[in-house]
This record gives sequence, C-alpha cells and structure tokens, in this order.
Amino acid sequence: SLVSEGTDYQAQEDSRKLSWVNANRAEASARLARPFDLTQIEDYERLTLSLTLKVSATGDDNIILGMACGEGCLSALNMSSTLSDLPRNQWNELAIPLACFVNKGLDPTKVEVPLFVQAKQGWELSLHQASLSNAKTEELTDCPQ
Repeated sequence: SLVSEGTDYQAQEDSRKLSWVNANRAEASARLARPFDLTQIEDYERLTLSLTLKVSATGDDNIILGMACGEGCLSALNMSSTLSDLPRNQWNELAIPLACFVNKGLDPTKVEVPLFVQAKQGWELSLHQASLSNAKTEELTDCPQ
C-alpha cells in the first residue's frame, strides 16, 4: 500500500511524500477531468515532463512512471535506475521527453492521466511539482531504460 503525507520543499506542506510500505504494487496518480490533446500545445515535439522530486529510499522492485490515455491505453517507463542514481534526500529536477512516453504507447491526443507512479515497498520519494513544459534543446535527455 501507499502512504501519502505533506512535506516541505520551499514552503510548509508544499509537496507530497509517497512511501510504499508493503509488497503490493500501489499507484499514485493525477487525473484530468476530461482527456487533453497535447499535440495542440505549441512546440509539442519539444515537450518534457518536468519533475521536482527527492528520493529518500529505493526498493528492490521497479518503480514505474507513466501516463494514461484511456482504457487499455497507457505508457509506462521503468524509472528504477534513473531514480536510484539520484543523490538521496536532495531535491532534483528531472525532465523526461514526452516522446519517451509516445514511443511506449501513449496517444498524445487523449491524455487522461498526465502522471502516475507505481511501486512496491522500499521506495520513498517526495514530489513537489510535475508539469509539461517546452524543453530547451540541451535539456532533452535520453529516455529511461
């Protein structure tokens, strides 16, 4: 299961701390009221999912970050090695090209869940913000493996 509690980044309780506490896979997600067409955004091909997060602990099982576009339509990236490589207990900026999600099955014309995170026990991370923004070319990174 998943425990979510307020935590501080720049202000009191401006972030969420997510702790996975047992062997069952649990998910935290943000859902839109209606599907959104990301291809309508200017410079769509340069969009990145930008995250401000802090990893406190890692688990033995994979942590998955993804987006969903309706029933049976989703894209999931294994973020285990990317997140494990980050320094512990420090806030980090991470930018994942939207193309990484599209390449894994996301239909960008009907996004319903712009972010979900799935994991099992051991993982603990705090999330301050997640947003879609246009990357400067040098910010674009390789897709997580």
